[in-house]
Amino acid sequence: MSIIKRLLISKPFNFMANNLIWVGCVIGREEYVWIVAPLVIIYISILVVNSSIRIEQVFIPAFIGITIDSLLTLVGVYQFANANILPPLWLLILWIAFASSLTSSLSFLGRRKIVASIFGAVGVPINYLAGAGLDAVSFGHSYFITAIGLCALWAACLPLLFYATQVQVAKIRGSLWDKWSKTKSTNY
Repeated sequence: MSIIKRLLISKPFNFMANNLIWVGCVIGREEYVWIVAPLVIIYISILVVNSSIRIEQVFIPAFIGITIDSLLTLVGVYQFANANILPPLWLLILWIAFASSLTSSLSFLGRRKIVASIFGAVGVPINYLAGAGLDAVSFGHSYFITAIGLCALWAACLPLLFYATQVQVAKIRGSLWDKWSKTKSTNY
């Protein structure tokens, strides 16, 4: 494998890429989404082609995260300038990029549920509060109430995302995928 390929699928690059994507999505929002979205698609494609990640390991946790954010938007916890019912496109792209970190730069968190839970309770709400500070999102309730709710929610849900990434994909591969595919792969 070439040096460039090894760099692109490395954990440090994943960490750096996800932080740059966060900045592009949260600060650039609708203005930069047309630049960031193709870059995310290319990056995820590189990871999949190089067997660094399976597509299900991106889309299952991204779907869960997008569903949670959609519900929070629907009930008025999150309020976005250009979104009524669903979160804006830039947030959906951000979820897809974030999902790639669950098996890469953040994979160490998924090894222990309590660590994932603590990080979920602290790290995820900090990102939303930072987004609010940058006017990417506003909250339907006070910062304090929203922060407490997000801490509780993500303390439970981040371990769920790791579970979906690690265990559920293995179950899908073992039952459905093998029926559809002639070749078996053990790279989860």
